[in-house]
Amino acid sequence: MTGKNRILSKCICVLLIAVPLLSLVSCSAQDAPAKGDGSVQTTSGIQSNETPDQQDDEEKKGEETGLVLLSYDDELMTNYANAAYEQFGIQMVLAEVGNEAYEQMLLDFAAGKANFDIVCVSNALGNLYTADGLIDKGYFLPLNDLEHVKESIIHMLPVLQGCVIRNDVIYALPYLVRTKVLNYDRALYDAKADGNTDRYSLRTGKAVSSTWLNQLPDCQEFETWEQLFATSALEEGNGVLASNAILEQYILSADQEGFSFDSESFQKALSLMKTADTLTGPALPAPARIDINPLAYYTENWDSTGDNSELVLVCDDVYAPPTIDSEKRLAMAYSALAINVFSEKKEDALRFLDCAAAIGWKGNGKEEGKETGAIMKFGSPDTAACYADAEHIRTVVGDDPENQRRWRELTQRLAPITDAGYLTSFYLEIYPMYRDGAITAEQCARMTQERFEMYKAEQGK
Repeated sequence: MTGKNRILSKCICVLLIAVPLLSLVSCSAQDAPAKGDGSVQTTSGIQSNETPDQQDDEEKKGEETGLVLLSYDDELMTNYANAAYEQFGIQMVLAEVGNEAYEQMLLDFAAGKANFDIVCVSNALGNLYTADGLIDKGYFLPLNDLEHVKESIIHMLPVLQGCVIRNDVIYALPYLVRTKVLNYDRALYDAKADGNTDRYSLRTGKAVSSTWLNQLPDCQEFETWEQLFATSALEEGNGVLASNAILEQYILSADQEGFSFDSESFQKALSLMKTADTLTGPALPAPARIDINPLAYYTENWDSTGDNSELVLVCDDVYAPPTIDSEKRLAMAYSALAINVFSEKKEDALRFLDCAAAIGWKGNGKEEGKETGAIMKFGSPDTAACYADAEHIRTVVGDDPENQRRWRELTQRLAPITDAGYLTSFYLEIYPMYRDGAITAEQCARMTQERFEMYKAEQGK
């Protein structure tokens, strides 16, 4: 197994910007790891994954439980829990995650209850529990007294700071950022530059011809999705991500006056989405792909002599994807941790969030040069993507200065997806009918606008 494959097998993260599932809080169920017997990983900081209301009343009488955490990122949360246990002796309970749990969270907020002391909220497509609305309703505890949280927030992307701060008060700790990017296979272009197809095949396990290398498109940004699709260069299976990206970009203006789905511009977006969904990849290795975040990885230094055992930190060439947004913005999803304002264990909850912030900003102490040292130092590459400083950027896009420059420019164009819960019915009912030819683009646009107006009425907007 190559260095790249070995590291990727450990480091590829769950994607938050994804097609919603058949549910109210789609992405939470999708991202939850499978649990055969309902148990969680046993660690010094984790008690169980049963929330108090799931335990028998007689069993829990007089029994002190740990902080109850609702999150679909179990591995990352377990790392945070272990740190909180080591520093403060705090015990955690990882709640069973799923649709019912997040519905219960919303009911608890409305009733002034706290079955969950700490919650993870995401603004990915289809979610009805985005941080924006919950912050504005006063459901989260202020975090300004936490030293590491404040230090972390001030070093994050400015657009991310704006998502969790109201009137200079911090209400949530972002811990993941995800956005669509266009990646070019650097190894493939290296083979084109030096004419060494054997080395490419040895590194990747893929056969490639010199003729194909000579036909590779230049690494570049594309002004439009049509131009990108016309290259036939995208990796097979990228259509869903491209389709999602187009929809995400369109709804960035959903909070502006005069916005409507019942428009020619949305009909054009629908046509692009349908084209993306039917893309097929080239016969030989694809030079480009749509990814969610770039991913730095370790691989053997093939320019060295000897047994090629030296590892180097690299990343494929990263470019901004096309956008249909009139302001050239790119859609961003993020996840954040927040404390239920009704929790009876506020002090421990505050300590937990400060531990999480310390890992996200300062790292977990893993050494450079180790198998996952510079990659998992901050918990995950998607955690590093929250920040704007050089060390975190290196974790996301590697050491190449041009890659780092492009990433910085890309992040300056990010805009958060906000309040997109109405799109659940679009994905489950309306769009499939259009994609399969049962309705026209005009009908699809009109039906989507009707659902949008219904949603706003339900939300009192």
